[in-house]
Amino acid sequence: MNIRVATPDDLPVIHALAHRIWPVAYREILSSDQLTYMLRLFYNEAELARGMTAGEHFFIADAPTGSVGFSGHTHHFGDRTTRLNKLYVDSSDRSSGIGKQLVLAVKRAACEVGDQRITLNVNKYNPAIGFYRHLGFEVVRSEVIDIGSGYVMDDHVMECGL
Repeated sequence: MNIRVATPDDLPVIHALAHRIWPVAYREILSSDQLTYMLRLFYNEAELARGMTAGEHFFIADAPTGSVGFSGHTHHFGDRTTRLNKLYVDSSDRSSGIGKQLVLAVKRAACEVGDQRITLNVNKYNPAIGFYRHLGFEVVRSEVIDIGSGYVMDDHVMECGL
C-alpha cells in the first residue's frame, strides 16, 4: 500500500472513490436521497477542484489493485489546527490499517506546518467514531449543520492533539 499526495489529475479518482464508498459507508445512516444530494454537493469534480485550489490537500491510498481510499485536509483551519475534512476507505479494505495510515499522513503534514491539533466532524451514528477514538480523538462538542434542501449533518466534532 502506498499513501501519496493527490494532484489535480487525481480528482476523477477521488470522485470515483467517493461514489463507490459512500453508498456502503452511509447506507445505515443517511437516506438514499440525502446520500445522493451530499455526493452531488461535495464530491462533484468542480467542487473537489475548488477545494484543492482553496488549499484543501488530499492523500490517496493505492493498493496493487488500484486506489482504495483517500483523505482531505485543510491546514490552519483555526488556531494551529488542521481540519480533517474527508477520510474514506473501501469497505473491503477496512481493518487493514489504510485509514490509520491516511490519518498518520495528515498528522505528519499538520506537524510540518506547525499545527498542534486535528479536528474533524463525524456523523453521530457513524461507527468510525470508535476508530477515531482509538487514534486519540475525543468528542469536544456536537453540532447540527444545515446543508440545504431540508438536509442536515448531525455530527460530533472530534479533536486530537499532535
